[in-house]
Amino acid sequence: MPERLAKTLAGSTLAYLKVVGPVVHVFDGAANRLVRKVGIEPVEELHHGATLEELSQMIGESHEHGELPKDTAGILDHALGFSERTVDEVMVPRVDAIFVRKDAFATDEFTVVLDEHGGVVGIVTYEDIADESDTVTDLAVADGDRRLVDAGRRLDEVAEATGIELP
Repeated sequence: MPERLAKTLAGSTLAYLKVVGPVVHVFDGAANRLVRKVGIEPVEELHHGATLEELSQMIGESHEHGELPKDTAGILDHALGFSERTVDEVMVPRVDAIFVRKDAFATDEFTVVLDEHGGVVGIVTYEDIADESDTVTDLAVADGDRRLVDAGRRLDEVAEATGIELP
């Protein structure tokens, strides 16, 4: 329905803009000249968005003032940091993925991650992005002067647990 309405109104909107557009341009130019005369430099576009740091600060303040539950604040803060993470850091490796019948109902949104040859590497779910509460604390178990590590874990998890950067 929205697409049909948009297509119906498109012609009249374009005609309106063709007629009124030049008038708006004249008034815009006059307004710019007027504000320059009083010492103000006009800007074409105002900054309408907040930075990630500003959003994080707003989330923290909202939580501190009791306007945002702790769990929600944590999910939002984690989502802000997601842009700095790679797919390899958040996906579930293929060997750990559980597959279901094609006629099963999907309850979570997920994306299948493919390698350069089209093979399935793993999946990324909303939960992987939004929640870190399932992190295993005993990821690397000491075994004398060695550590035993689950081979299905992501390299960033192993590096964080052991303090050893891996390639």
